[in-house]
Amino acid sequence: MNFRTLAFHNLLRLYKNVGQLAYSNPQLARAAFERLADVIPGKLSECSYQNIIIGEDIPAEWITPKRSKSDKVLLFLHGGGYATGSIRTHRALASQIAIHGRVKALSIEYKLAPEHKFPTQIEQAVTAYKFLLEQGYKPENIAIGGESAGGGLSGGTLHYLKDHNIPLPACAIFMSPWFDLTASGRSIINNKHKDPMVPHKGIPLWARNYAEEANLTNPYASPLFGDLSGLCPVYIQVGECEILLSDSTRYADKAKNAGVDVTMEVWPDMFHAWQGFWMVIPEGIAAIEKLGAFLRKNLLLKP
Repeated sequence: MNFRTLAFHNLLRLYKNVGQLAYSNPQLARAAFERLADVIPGKLSECSYQNIIIGEDIPAEWITPKRSKSDKVLLFLHGGGYATGSIRTHRALASQIAIHGRVKALSIEYKLAPEHKFPTQIEQAVTAYKFLLEQGYKPENIAIGGESAGGGLSGGTLHYLKDHNIPLPACAIFMSPWFDLTASGRSIINNKHKDPMVPHKGIPLWARNYAEEANLTNPYASPLFGDLSGLCPVYIQVGECEILLSDSTRYADKAKNAGVDVTMEVWPDMFHAWQGFWMVIPEGIAAIEKLGAFLRKNLLLKP
């Protein structure tokens, strides 16, 4: 086994341990995830970073690649089952996407469950989007996106913006998104022994920690159950081995039937949120390169 393969397996094992902690002890899982961030190169030399506060209490970070266009921006929402994750844990992924998309990124640190339940996270994501508009960014120059729970939160935010007549962004990117809190997809069972990242028994617990029973089918929490007509172009990346594969395939089918411009790719042999492993597997950086190309195309940047 070469070093690159050993590094991948060690990193995968660490992430899996954090995932298993997340539904039994979210506080301990958060601490472990933050320590794990020490292993990953966070602040990259190609970018500059600036911490800000949006509104009264939303920590955020500007990520500005050297080659980015100053008027193009990605609102990035991190994953972590709504119970873990932060700007720091996902800084490397957000930075790589910004670099390849040649855009600035605004990464926000929304409040976590179970201490803060739905719809707090949607409200904070919307506040961040409105902040971009207030800063003079035009909707056609904004993208939104995230991975796992951050993908679900991005989808829920799109629903909220549409329902409240707030101009939609130019496009959205979803990486291994969690679109269905009810865990009704077939892949929850079919892939439960294939996905090394997400323990299938944790899905219902994470969902109820976040949204409780009454809100599990609310489209702001579970975008799969919403009216998808009128949304901006979306790009979905999901792994063939994912427990959440059915979330993406069903969402893509429903969105296409509603007339949405949808690009979905199922990556062979890939697991949940493999894009975050860009530093140790070639499929990670290849996926990020395609995300960057999609952003450049829809934000009207030259190739």
